Amino acid sequence: MQIERLDNIQHDLEDTAAHLDALSRMLRGHAHYLRHSRIGNNSADIDFIENHLSGLAVSISDLRGVAHNISRVA
Repeated sequence: MQIERLDNIQHDLEDTAAHLDALSRMLRGHAHYLRHSRIGNNSADIDFIENHLSGLAVSISDLRGVAHNISRVA
């Protein structure tokens, strides 16, 4: 595989990780808003969001790890 293509893949992985990180921050903020909102019972929504945040964090870490490994090879 050409080095240029590896660089593109690395860049795409880093961009995807950054986008997922931004999404994670927004979801954390939304959960915080729901927790302090006086509108209805939001506990199920909060639990749903918070349970998925940990999986999202693992995905972000994995993407960054692969990008880092590519940078060492390229």
